[in-house]
Amino acid sequence: MMKKGFAKLVVAVVLLFSLLASNSTVYADGPKVSYINKNGIVITYEDQTRLEGIGFDKEDIDNMTQEEYDENKGVYAESTSRKEVYIKTVYTYADENSVSDENAIPISTQSYELDEPTFEKDLALDKLYSSKDPIYTSRPDLAPVYSSDVKDTNDLNIPSSVVADEPNLIGISSDSPDAKNSSSDYKTLTIDIAKKSNGKYLLKSTMKWKKMPKNRGKDLYAIGYSNSDNDYARINSSVVGKQHYVAYTMTKSKSDTFTYTLADDPNTFTLSSSGVVVMQDLKNNWDNYKVAELTQSLKFDIEVDGGINTNWVTTEAGYKHRTADEGSISVSDVTVSFGGGSSGVDGSLSVTLKKDKTKYDGLYKVFWQQRR
Repeated sequence: MMKKGFAKLVVAVVLLFSLLASNSTVYADGPKVSYINKNGIVITYEDQTRLEGIGFDKEDIDNMTQEEYDENKGVYAESTSRKEVYIKTVYTYADENSVSDENAIPISTQSYELDEPTFEKDLALDKLYSSKDPIYTSRPDLAPVYSSDVKDTNDLNIPSSVVADEPNLIGISSDSPDAKNSSSDYKTLTIDIAKKSNGKYLLKSTMKWKKMPKNRGKDLYAIGYSNSDNDYARINSSVVGKQHYVAYTMTKSKSDTFTYTLADDPNTFTLSSSGVVVMQDLKNNWDNYKVAELTQSLKFDIEVDGGINTNWVTTEAGYKHRTADEGSISVSDVTVSFGGGSSGVDGSLSVTLKKDKTKYDGLYKVFWQQRR
């Protein structure tokens, strides 16, 4: 009797662990099990592998809605391609005090597309100089120092590439820190094209802030595509915008994802026959929480509409950041269009505002094409 009871106990424990494993968020680099995402959808290992192949990342899958899942159920990618750009934007203000003033309007804005090594080096230097927190050195005999006291990189824990290129942080010319009356932000912008096994094409863009923007208002995120001959029809039920943040206090962290769809948030989108704009109110700091990570995305499917006159899928993603909270704005004030881009010729995305007094910086863009 004791042996039978023990055997039943072992079986019960095994079943319990199996149940727990099937409902835990375990990704493809771990055990091949299913899990339940944040919207209650069971994601199998095969689902995850297939969806990642189309162009959805782990965060997308963990926050995927039922509608998104159903649209991609059993669908896989036949071909994919991606383009990523690294963008640094410098804001110049009238004086030094305006740099920290959230309501100050920059007198000029200039964006630069950098290669990845230069981008990472500039970002590391920017964080080093702008940090108000102590920079702890690698030598235990030295006390913590502040950015204003830094004279040499030899004792600092910063990337070796920065140390190699800039052995002395004082007197740097081309890569010097921002002037006292200016500040910079850094972000990466990607565009993905995936030809899906159901005959549709996924257009998806992701924007990652590598340094949090000072002003966080209603930003504009767009994807345009070449459609001058009405070659493609957009699947409006597939239009989804997302904003994911991670925030910290000294002892706690919190993260969340906001999802915007045409069905639930029609006043968040502007549509045309060749593009989509989503207006996203960027998450700001609150209470003792400071937003440290911010990622935005926009995606939708298009499909061939009758006879087609091109062998290309041509698209461009663009982003306009609000630099000052001056006047109200709604999606009715925004228009989006895409010109050119057929037969492998570069096209151009345009996002325009009707209200001149609303302050936005230039449109950062990433262009890409893929043969059908």
